[in-house]
Amino acid sequence: SYRGPILHVTLASGFELRVTPDHLVLDGESFRWKNLQDVRPTGRLVACQRLPNETNEVYLFDILPDGWIVQPSREEKEELRRILTTRFPTLAAANRAYDLPRDALNGRSALGLGSFRTILHDVGLYNSWRTKAFAYGRRKSTERLRVATITPELAYVLGFVCGDGNVQRDDRHSNLSISQSRVHLQQILRLLQVTKTFTPRNWGMYPRADHSQIRGRSIESASYHMHKGSNLLAFIYEWLTDDDLANLLRLDDTAMRGFLAGLFDADGCVSVKHSTAGGKPYKCVELQFMFSSSARSNKRLLYALRRFDIYARVREGKNVLFVQVTSRSDIQRLLLELGPLSVKAKAVPAAGTLQRADHQEAPSEVVSSILAQVRPRPWRLLNKRYWSQLYDLAHARRRPFKATLAKLADNMKPWLSDEAYNRLAALTARDYALDRIVEVRVEEHDGYVYDLRVPGLSNFVCDGVVVHNCIDEIEKMNPQDRSAIHEAMEQQRISVAKAGITAVLQSRCAVLAAANPKFGRFDEHKYISEQIDLPPALLSRFDIIFSMIDRPQADRDRELAEHILKGHRVGEIRRRRETGLATEESQALEEPYTPHLDPDFLRKYVAYAKRIYPIMTVEAMSIIEKKYLDIRRTGEAAGSSVPITPRQLEAIIRLAEAGARMRLSETVTADDAERAVRIVEYWMGKVAGEEGRFDIDIIQTGISQSQREQIISIRDIINELAGPDGVADYEDIVRIAQERGIPPAKVDSWLKRWAQEGEIYSPVKNKYKLVERL
Repeated sequence: SYRGPILHVTLASGFELRVTPDHLVLDGESFRWKNLQDVRPTGRLVACQRLPNETNEVYLFDILPDGWIVQPSREEKEELRRILTTRFPTLAAANRAYDLPRDALNGRSALGLGSFRTILHDVGLYNSWRTKAFAYGRRKSTERLRVATITPELAYVLGFVCGDGNVQRDDRHSNLSISQSRVHLQQILRLLQVTKTFTPRNWGMYPRADHSQIRGRSIESASYHMHKGSNLLAFIYEWLTDDDLANLLRLDDTAMRGFLAGLFDADGCVSVKHSTAGGKPYKCVELQFMFSSSARSNKRLLYALRRFDIYARVREGKNVLFVQVTSRSDIQRLLLELGPLSVKAKAVPAAGTLQRADHQEAPSEVVSSILAQVRPRPWRLLNKRYWSQLYDLAHARRRPFKATLAKLADNMKPWLSDEAYNRLAALTARDYALDRIVEVRVEEHDGYVYDLRVPGLSNFVCDGVVVHNCIDEIEKMNPQDRSAIHEAMEQQRISVAKAGITAVLQSRCAVLAAANPKFGRFDEHKYISEQIDLPPALLSRFDIIFSMIDRPQADRDRELAEHILKGHRVGEIRRRRETGLATEESQALEEPYTPHLDPDFLRKYVAYAKRIYPIMTVEAMSIIEKKYLDIRRTGEAAGSSVPITPRQLEAIIRLAEAGARMRLSETVTADDAERAVRIVEYWMGKVAGEEGRFDIDIIQTGISQSQREQIISIRDIINELAGPDGVADYEDIVRIAQERGIPPAKVDSWLKRWAQEGEIYSPVKNKYKLVERL
């Protein structure tokens, strides 16, 4: 059970996500896993453009209800009787075992489909017999199709009915009907043609004149009304389309092509619009499906299209929803897939001007990091048209698109390493797309949330977006996974919600973690949050943080080298002794490497110590309280930083209790409290101190008091310089900031960081404007 905020994210494709703020998604700008709350509100999420293929056909035998009847042929009944008489003493005994009428396996009687399936399962014929084209019915009469599966032709008719027809059913009869204008004679002929492939019964047709009022004018249109009575076809249609196309994605790829072709011929279109770009005319192509007002149905159609590498969006028109494909390459690919069955599929105009679609963008941060390392030499060998592209992409001054990036990578190949070229090639692949965030709404939630786990995988597709829900070993965790252990570190428990079952598991354990600085060496003159790739929210949950710095010291280095070399020698001597070989006397040599405490004893000691729950003495409480208040008092002056918080107070208490447990003592003494205070003061002075004062914000937010003052000052400068348009000039910002004691490098750093976080933007070069939050 969860009570708190839920993020409701709407994407440009029409998909929506409703997840907790710390849910992991794949960020489209950095190609890294991030908490959804850390992704820019106008950012992009990585979506799957191509979903896995489906080759398993849908058998009618599998999907029809148990209550229906099935009519095997005389030869098939004879084979069943022969098999059952070898398993039962008499045929009557077999009838009783499967609840069959007396003459069910004789003559022309039909069998209950549920009993028939059970028999085939028991005798091992299910998989081979489901491929037969049986006659099926609801009660008495049966109907036999020529096919045993949903074929592309059958799927075409189902798609056509879904787009421009309807199904009516009552207790005895069912009827499929389609109305088509006489202008659409090709569609009518195609329907008649494909229907013959799966049933001998053709459509009934009669002409009809329809009258309607359009803008006050009376319009008469001639059409054909097509109808077909079939309980079997009506059930297959409802199985496929009920619950907003719930079973659409069960169709195999060939049947899916048929369904899409029928839907496109019934209610789809390709339109060509004329426009201009850079003063040059070009033709814009758009493909649409308009078949349902249900958002879920339209989204399931998006999934179906992505199986064929087609990226589409759900758009909202006037009182209608429709699925839209705007990329010319996607439209051409889709029409090629539909071509064998669709009569509307036609060639689209060739591209005159390259118009890129938003979803074909590549992650800008990744592209910039790769190209920033490239230096073509001699420069004349690179075509000059690519120099501006290289410079702009390397400095993140333009949005990278896959087509442009692919051409640039091919021309830059002589100066790219194999690894860099392969990474660029992967970024231009069509297996992913970037889906733009349109809106983020915060909703309050009080109820169950579900933590999905896909067997064998850590990543899966949720509403078109790649999401992630897995915690790996701590030393291998990426920055986003680390946030999942907040509850375990802070509250010593883990909440689990699986399959509707909610549980809270105790996790009273210590976390000891090691982290390497981003650039290989720890810089004591920089804040720890700038050097360790850990979010401040997680970093602040550690009770103590030590920076271990390797400084060259001749005497200490000599002692360390001797210790390591002698340790290897001791190990070699012991291995020789274990194999029975003669060894020299080495007791004095081995003594420094022999543990003072046996591992088994140490393990028992720790287990016993964890069973002790020491009580804090009054003296210990007074020492901790006094030190905490003394440190807090240093931050009482106006404008001072917060030196310490209750979180560090709890850390001191835990350290003091740990000291008592080490002594196997039932009480926390004054010595334990003083030791804990000294440890916390030491590490805070090393990693959370500035100018001789403690500033816990360095750990908790990653920003010190002095940095916060710089932020406020620079934002004030921008507001002061902003004219009627709210735009401030870069040179003026730097000049005034220098007057207020802020170096230009710091100004550049903050401007760049705010631009990445969406706090400011540059409407023109060297002009900045603050983003207004509504």
